[in-house]
Amino acid sequence: MLLAVLMFSALAISCGDPDPDPEPTPEPTPWDDLAPTNTQWGLVINYTANWCGPCGSWGVPLMKRCVEKGNVVGVGVKASGDPQYNAPIYSAYSADRTTGGGIPAFWMGDTKTESESALTTLMNRIPKAGVAMKHELTEDSIIVYSVVETFDTFDPEGEYYLATVVQEDGLKYSQAGVTDPNYRHNYVTRAAFDGKPYGVPVTLKTGKNNFRYAIAIETKWDVANIYAHVVLYKKEGTTKPVYKFINGSWSRP
Repeated sequence: MLLAVLMFSALAISCGDPDPDPEPTPEPTPWDDLAPTNTQWGLVINYTANWCGPCGSWGVPLMKRCVEKGNVVGVGVKASGDPQYNAPIYSAYSADRTTGGGIPAFWMGDTKTESESALTTLMNRIPKAGVAMKHELTEDSIIVYSVVETFDTFDPEGEYYLATVVQEDGLKYSQAGVTDPNYRHNYVTRAAFDGKPYGVPVTLKTGKNNFRYAIAIETKWDVANIYAHVVLYKKEGTTKPVYKFINGSWSRP
């Protein structure tokens, strides 16, 4: 009788529900290590050229001070006559953020000013969204991965544009107003995804949103010195700039 009980118990165990299969481990993605923070970045756009004395004498130091504050995207847009002049990029930037007729011309976020206090004010505001990004290089392209995370104050009904722009440091050529014979040009704007430095339209859901954009590398670029920035703009109103700066980040070392 005892043997029968043991055999029945063994049969019951063998016929019971099998252990469920463990949940599969998610496949890694390029966005796994990107985590936007609740930090408001600054944005500085500087129209400049190597033949412009004031661009060198006070524009270069101002740009450097702004970027060295940390968490600031600094964008150098070269004007006509400079060896790195890019007409489509220059025209696209200045169409919404004018130079005002002369250079150097600075924009701190959405305000045309040379005042560093305006940049400080911008960086002290409560962010509506955060941006984290990185870039990878292939044989012929720079691949930019980014995450935009919306926060409580974000307006989901807005019209948003995400800009992905390639920049380069370390370009060696003369600069009027700078005495250093080895002066290197930094923050130089090279290209924008789809040719649009204010970005392409994006739809943002609540929480995290992943994006990937590829930009072809040009032979004249030094790939060791290129990087990218990603900036989120909100398009609204009719008074320029209509592309209002929300937040951004860059992969500059």
